[in-house]
Amino acid sequence: ARAQMSLKAGSFAGAMATITELAGRTNLTGGADLSLNFKGSNHVNGFVIGSNTTGGDDHGSGIGLQGNYGFSTRRVNLQTQVEHYDRGFVMDTAFLNRVGITSGWGYVDYSFYPDKDRHPWIRRITPFTFIQRGRDRIQGGDDYIGVFGGRFSLTRQGFLRADRVLSQEAWQGGEYEGGQWRMFGNMQVFRWLRPSFFFSRGSSLYYDEVDPFVGPSLSWRAGGLLQIGGRFSEDIEYSHNTFDRPGTGARVYTVDLVNTRTTYQFTKELAVRAIVRYDSQQDRVLTDFLGSYDLRPGTVVYIGYGSLYQKRAYRNQEWIDG
Repeated sequence: ARAQMSLKAGSFAGAMATITELAGRTNLTGGADLSLNFKGSNHVNGFVIGSNTTGGDDHGSGIGLQGNYGFSTRRVNLQTQVEHYDRGFVMDTAFLNRVGITSGWGYVDYSFYPDKDRHPWIRRITPFTFIQRGRDRIQGGDDYIGVFGGRFSLTRQGFLRADRVLSQEAWQGGEYEGGQWRMFGNMQVFRWLRPSFFFSRGSSLYYDEVDPFVGPSLSWRAGGLLQIGGRFSEDIEYSHNTFDRPGTGARVYTVDLVNTRTTYQFTKELAVRAIVRYDSQQDRVLTDFLGSYDLRPGTVVYIGYGSLYQKRAYRNQEWIDG
């Protein structure tokens, strides 16, 4: 259930409640939210929600709350947030990645607009900073992440970003520091071609429950969108990911991925789409085919087919991948 009351243009107050029940387990939540927009490009919003769960392994109760403040103009953008979720907080109808945390973050950027006559190829330069810090009560440690970099808006709808990431993650009662250098971008080189790339190198955490460690990692992607004649489009991307042990340099894993998405518009009503994904680590190919036909506005007929092709061997009365 949801109720909302308008306070003024762009501002409101609301209340909500949910209840889910399955196999003797019940999850009940209720809370309120507030969103305020002020003159001068300021806005504030937040919510507080309580939950109670009974009849399941996750029985208990908890509180979740979040508050945000933002200020935005043509040149300056400032955003901040604080949040808290109890360990016992459960909301079946929400997409929650983590509970048992208390954290806050801040983001700020400032945009420069170079002279178009002197620098016609670059439209905007935006240095930025993002800092987040929090306490993970489930993993028993502190998290933080700092991102420092710049974004560049170019002609031909081009975009380039370069940044430095410094981080600390709590895992299995320990705290592990890492960092990455990253760069990615894309550009509409021709009307029919939009290439893109991503590169990241540094150190990352290997999430082993017995012996976690931080080791050298490398990730890069290259791809592009090809559009021909307004009917055919092909979006393809290849990515390569590696992770090594520190000291010895022994390879922990190498993963190569290929993703393709092919679309063809036969007529205004009839279109087909095919998605193919190859994963070298699991040595398998996933496919998804979909055809659509618009009978009339608001009515569409779909026909789809999906499949999984995986290399496996049968040894000692069990299936083994690879």
